[in-house]
Amino acid sequence: MSVEITACFDFVCPFCYLSSYALKQAAKNHDVVIHYHPFELRRAPTPKVDPMHDEARLKRFDEVLLPTAKKLGVEMKLPWISPHPYTTIPLQGFHYVQDKYADKLPLYMDTVFHAFYVDEKDIGKQKIVEDILEQIGVPVEPFQQVVAEGKYVNLLEEEKTDAKERLGVSGIPTYFIGGQKLVGCQDPREIEMAILRAEMEQESSEDMIGMACGADGCGPAQ
Repeated sequence: MSVEITACFDFVCPFCYLSSYALKQAAKNHDVVIHYHPFELRRAPTPKVDPMHDEARLKRFDEVLLPTAKKLGVEMKLPWISPHPYTTIPLQGFHYVQDKYADKLPLYMDTVFHAFYVDEKDIGKQKIVEDILEQIGVPVEPFQQVVAEGKYVNLLEEEKTDAKERLGVSGIPTYFIGGQKLVGCQDPREIEMAILRAEMEQESSEDMIGMACGADGCGPAQ
């Protein structure tokens, strides 16, 4: 039985970018199913963040993010986009791909992250997202209709509310692996340990299937 993993993310969260690689490294030798759960950090009129003019964020990139990226073997830049974009459009793209071309969803995730953190493209612009869709072989015209109609905008709000109220998410990345909750950027070894614990719990549960107690004692149901 596959281990179910729920990953709460947003594309402009640098720790989500790094953790996406940590998760892949941890899961590569295991049977897992990853469910991505968008958690839109900001939307107008909430002010955008501007790391390029924030000394604390610049310092965090140099002292925390960049060393972590190097440790994971991941290329990463702090996008020179001032301020950083909203992600309502690329997250609508996420749902469009998930609904119509689910097999391409992991590629879409990787390509959007790469566009922002390596190519330094403004993923908040619809044209950039359309280029990404073309790059991965997904039709663009239906996506344009999706954005024009705002088809998934309310869903993004519902997902964030659900993450907060039902799952208790207050920050991202947050992972749910079996019955475990991991908050923040994790080392691949920590994620793999959580996967291993979930596998052991599943095996223990499977061992009890079909067991019952009767007047003569307990054991396999007759």
